[in-house]
Amino acid sequence: MADLPPLRQTENGATSVERDALRGGPVRAAAALALAAAVFLAVVAIAGLGRLDADVVFLQDALGPEKAKAPLSRKPAPGVDVRIHDEGYTVSHKGASFSVVSQDVGDAEWKRHVYGVTRETDFGAETIVVKNGHTEEYLTVAKRQGVRTWRWQLATRLVPHIGSDGKVCFLDPTRKHSADISLDPVRVLDDQGRDITPKGLRWGLDDEGGTWWLTLKLDDSKLPLPYVIDPAANYPTPLNLRSTATSETGSWDLDGGTGTLNITTDNIPAQNTTGWYAWNPGVSNTTRLAALPATSDGMGWIVDPAGGATGFPAGNWSFTVVTDIPNANYTTGAAVLTVGVWKGTVSGGTFTPTGTILTPTDDLAAQNLRPNVNVTTTTVTYSLPAFSIAAGETLFVDYWRHQTGGMNTFSSTRRQLDFYVNDGNAFITHPAADDTAPSHSLSVAELTNPGGQYFDPTTATQYYNTAAGGTFRVDDAATDAGSGVASVTFPALAATGFTHTAITDTTSPYQSNTYTWTTANTTSPGAQAVSAVDNALNSSSPSPQLTLTRDVTAPAGQSLALVGGPYYTSLSVSLSAGDGSDGGSGLDTGSRLYERDSATLTNGSCGAFSGSWT
Repeated sequence: MADLPPLRQTENGATSVERDALRGGPVRAAAALALAAAVFLAVVAIAGLGRLDADVVFLQDALGPEKAKAPLSRKPAPGVDVRIHDEGYTVSHKGASFSVVSQDVGDAEWKRHVYGVTRETDFGAETIVVKNGHTEEYLTVAKRQGVRTWRWQLATRLVPHIGSDGKVCFLDPTRKHSADISLDPVRVLDDQGRDITPKGLRWGLDDEGGTWWLTLKLDDSKLPLPYVIDPAANYPTPLNLRSTATSETGSWDLDGGTGTLNITTDNIPAQNTTGWYAWNPGVSNTTRLAALPATSDGMGWIVDPAGGATGFPAGNWSFTVVTDIPNANYTTGAAVLTVGVWKGTVSGGTFTPTGTILTPTDDLAAQNLRPNVNVTTTTVTYSLPAFSIAAGETLFVDYWRHQTGGMNTFSSTRRQLDFYVNDGNAFITHPAADDTAPSHSLSVAELTNPGGQYFDPTTATQYYNTAAGGTFRVDDAATDAGSGVASVTFPALAATGFTHTAITDTTSPYQSNTYTWTTANTTSPGAQAVSAVDNALNSSSPSPQLTLTRDVTAPAGQSLALVGGPYYTSLSVSLSAGDGSDGGSGLDTGSRLYERDSATLTNGSCGAFSGSWT
């Protein structure tokens, strides 16, 4: 494998500490680094460089407008420094550092934007986005690469390892425990957010003289363009309510970071009125709603940049908020929390809902948000169904104050209720995000006429002979590394002489109904899509195919001959045998049989010998 290209000295080059890190020298890292500035890797492939703006709009939105003098050193979160240099970028936090360098990206100059940089490469482009507490690298591939191993150098003293679920975790060798930093399993999506991850695709790790490389060997020859490889690491739990502006105009961010307490969000009901009052980020709101809205007003908290192909299993979602009355002498007037949750897309600064996850609902426990003169922490829990978020979609949350009792005071500060965010005390906890689709392991239980059928597990093909009828059942030992398998569906089949009724089995072991063929069948049914869904609604797509193939053709091309001759003087003679070939289910060499046919010696001639296979 190629070595890292020599580092160059330029005005924007890496510091000596960074150069040591990039060469695999000793660097310090800490668990806090993961919490303060998560590191993500993504590969985005499109049909041509000229179509970047049209096909990968989220990159343009994430980068923001071009800005020639935008700094290469950023502070995406308190205490976090990100330095973009010729080789890649380095994230530092309280003396700890973590460098990420993509191999073979060339040395083109960075084009600077408000939220990051981009530059051309021989395969397309490299983009680094530093925004909302995140540092994320993208490789844009303008043409197919065939079989290629993508490599990123990970400069850190932590020791990475790949878990059974495909996630890359890191061990702190000094403290001898896992650090709070990881890279999610590889996911590949098409431009509609459908999961097209090639079966068995996983991250790889190479240790080259103490320097760790993250690798991804990918054959994209059969993938549709465009496609996206991106871990769903931007849905941690808890999701903190931040005071960071997002690409959605009027909304703030949901992420795992923290910062200085922000109390600029409040609402103030009119005297002696009841109703709903939205908490609009950074705004003092006095607008009363007589009824809850059916959809979002686009002024709330949103995961930005958008996540991709992430599923959430059904379970409890808890929303913790911190409220305070600025005038501590007045606590009259009960109010309860109302929460609404949507998923949707952001374009041009506008959020467009694509699905309602939680219709705006009052706190079922009716907890008072202003019970006394103290700062109040309130947690409201809702049971939400399973749902999924496709590529380009994001999670959006709105909060309202439902004033259930009027306040007979002329003082607006007495009626005011402040909404605290940003310091990690206001957050959302949820079931773990899951974007790992189930995997299959098919087998066949031969029921009647077992001698007339054969299952090839390598190709998941069931061969059958219509010289007589028969039956079988398909079993699927499906597994899922995330939320667990919810169900497996075996499709219906209705063809001349071959039948199967559809079934969705929700209990392991997952089994089909009985497949039946008769002598009337003359055509192979072919591929049958067996699909599995996990509890977070991830589907095994493209589904593995169970292929049903009619095989009524015997093997051909067998040969048997004596070795030597034409004269033999020994008592035993060697044979040379050829098994021939079979275009269907293949040869069963265990059925090989040699037979000798003998005849009476006549005029010194020998008896005949022949062999046959059954």
